[in-house]
Amino acid sequence: MTTAIDFPTDLMIALQGSLSGGRQEPWVEDTSSVGSPRRRARFTRSLKSFQFTLRLTQAQFTTLETFYVTTLSNGVLTCNWVHPLSGTSYEVFLDGAPQEKHIAVDLYDVSVGVSEA
Repeated sequence: MTTAIDFPTDLMIALQGSLSGGRQEPWVEDTSSVGSPRRRARFTRSLKSFQFTLRLTQAQFTTLETFYVTTLSNGVLTCNWVHPLSGTSYEVFLDGAPQEKHIAVDLYDVSVGVSEA
């Protein structure tokens, strides 16, 4: 890890069944007018990305927004994120600002996406 910033561990309460992810293809493909497409390596390793939904109170959502805006400089900086099931630590970018959906008084479902840096 090359960053000292950690994703707030007290916010990692992903809704059961909401975690999904996969790998980015480590290659690019060029089509030609004749013959089959050609592939070449784009990365030396295959990067992972994950999406999940957090169920947060208003105070927790404010903490997450402050983390994104202030600590990560609106998503420009990376942070360390621990996969909630495997326990594997990744250095990630947040894919964008967390998106909230109001569920009830003082309760939000917040969509978050992270991509390995």
